[in-house]
Amino acid sequence: MKLKSVQALTAAALVLGAITLVGSTSAMARGGPDGGERPSFQELDANNDGVLTLEDFAAMKAARLAEADSNNDGSLSVDELTAQAEARAAKHAEERATKMMERHDANNDGLLSAAELEDGGKKGDRGERMFERMDANADGQISEEEFEEMASKFKGRKGHKKSSE
Repeated sequence: MKLKSVQALTAAALVLGAITLVGSTSAMARGGPDGGERPSFQELDANNDGVLTLEDFAAMKAARLAEADSNNDGSLSVDELTAQAEARAAKHAEERATKMMERHDANNDGLLSAAELEDGGKKGDRGERMFERMDANADGQISEEEFEEMASKFKGRKGHKKSSE
């Protein structure tokens, strides 16, 4: 029974990963498939004819498949999908860390001290600004009602989930 569950989960992960990887045409329209930067027109225009066609999108899909297909067998294994996901996550983490360093490294020494993190770095204390926005009646405290009101404003935005989830 347990083996069948593992096999079903593996199959589901493969299908989901393949859909994410190969079905990235709609993701290209709103940004990179990993939420990163959107490919340029020139990158999408595979044959450099100055227009985008379905063939150009098919070429991009094929290129993404080939990039992930490390053993060149024309199929994606769990290991290949995992490696691709890990590479994307590592790239995303590096980009976020770089932005954090740019935001907080007030003395530009390439290191974040406790003081730089505490005072919010170059842009001031983000936590304090958020607290002030949540504290609707400016009494220095956030009630459950104020908390829920702010949470409802963020509901549905990328990366934000309801606190009960």
